[in-house]
Amino acid sequence: VVHVTPDANTVHRIVVLLIDDQRIIGESLRQMLQNESDIQFHFCQDPMKAIEIALEIRPTVILQDLVMPELDGLELVRRFRAQQDLDKVPLIVLSGTEVAEVKAEAFALGANDYMVKLPNALEVIARIRYHSQGYINLLEREAAMARVTWLAEHDPLTACLNRRTWHEGLDEAIVTLALDEALLLAICDIDLFKKVNDTYGHQCGDDAIQHVVAILEKGIGGLGQLGRLGGEEFGIFMVLSKITSEAGDPVTEADKIFEHIRKELENSPLSWNEHVLTLTMSFGITFHRAGENGESALSRADAGVYQAKDGGRNQVARM
Repeated sequence: VVHVTPDANTVHRIVVLLIDDQRIIGESLRQMLQNESDIQFHFCQDPMKAIEIALEIRPTVILQDLVMPELDGLELVRRFRAQQDLDKVPLIVLSGTEVAEVKAEAFALGANDYMVKLPNALEVIARIRYHSQGYINLLEREAAMARVTWLAEHDPLTACLNRRTWHEGLDEAIVTLALDEALLLAICDIDLFKKVNDTYGHQCGDDAIQHVVAILEKGIGGLGQLGRLGGEEFGIFMVLSKITSEAGDPVTEADKIFEHIRKELENSPLSWNEHVLTLTMSFGITFHRAGENGESALSRADAGVYQAKDGGRNQVARM
């Protein structure tokens, strides 16, 4: 499983996309920017390909002509603003004339600036830098907010949901459970984890937890939601169909899923430095009962963990 963690430290460079059917305009702008080493320039002569190219190169500013044979420039402005991944990119409209009505319509459609082509190089570069920097600042703010939100909802070591967010997801799953669905809950606890930390150190313990999480996530696939409840304890809930399938009824399916995970972990030792560690887990699983809250069901699953450990560990106890 590949976790995508929002990165607030991404470095953005200025990327300019010019859309104009006249090659001479493209060459003129290229020459204006040739000494600006931090600006990447792209030229598109075909307005029908403009959005495709923009999605590929992710410009920080777009300059586009208003009069092109294949597509009206104002229509292209409209299309850019209708494209979710491009709707905030600064857009500078280029025109051969300065007509107030045309300018007003361009701004109404979402253009950020208007230039009679082409003005002095100093002005063009200044506008490119001004609009690009504003957009880059916006991207950085959004990335920082996404990172803060992610950290508030996830465990940073494993990228699993944290305890609070996992419990919120469980509560929502209970509320939205359909009549033909069964909600399975599991508490999973790494056996003798303190011994791993005490013997090999906390870095090994962290690697062990990540190793276990990878196996848990592979085992539940897209069926369930995994959360780290604290230390070496994890929670899983998944919605299973009550309609008998190839996997059987929900109880049979649950037994198969967690017995497979148990065996997979037992047979997948962790190599750490010169050591090979065999890790196991004790599982307590149960099904939510109509009318009960999540805590009541989790208490049964937790009792199952204790039963599995009392029975010798490395077991699945269904309650």
